Amino acid sequence: MASANSKIDAFWKWFVAHQSKFNKLSNPDQPFWDLALDQLKKVDERLWFELSSIDSVPREFIVTAEGHVEAFPIAEALVSLAPRTDGWVFVALTLPMGFGFTTKYEGVLYEPSCMWFLPLESSSRPHDFGMRVGGDSGEAERPEGIRTAFRDPNTIGA
Repeated sequence: MASANSKIDAFWKWFVAHQSKFNKLSNPDQPFWDLALDQLKKVDERLWFELSSIDSVPREFIVTAEGHVEAFPIAEALVSLAPRTDGWVFVALTLPMGFGFTTKYEGVLYEPSCMWFLPLESSSRPHDFGMRVGGDSGEAERPEGIRTAFRDPNTIGA
């Protein structure tokens, strides 16, 4: 069985060899995202990654353990052994942001401190997980600021 450090070294060699593809990677829907995740999971099955937006300079490659506390040291070791890579910084285990920030998605500004969440039930989809998310910014309710989603609960976190 390969040691943790040899698995980490193999991952970073693979990253450097595919850096041009990472430079173009912007969302999980792109096929390369799954390939990159498969490579990361060779280090440890509990690891995942996030990327900063494609227009961020430098780009951030964030290694997360999705709450698996016992995998935190592996995520930290992975980042500590990252090679110097032009245009990239590597971050382990970002801390929760709390509610004192805003973010913009599809042209809509979201303020977590003003948002509400409503669990949904559907008789036609009894095994799905649904949630409606909205916010009150002091303005009249904006339909584009409300998002409703149903997902098969087996796919959440996948």
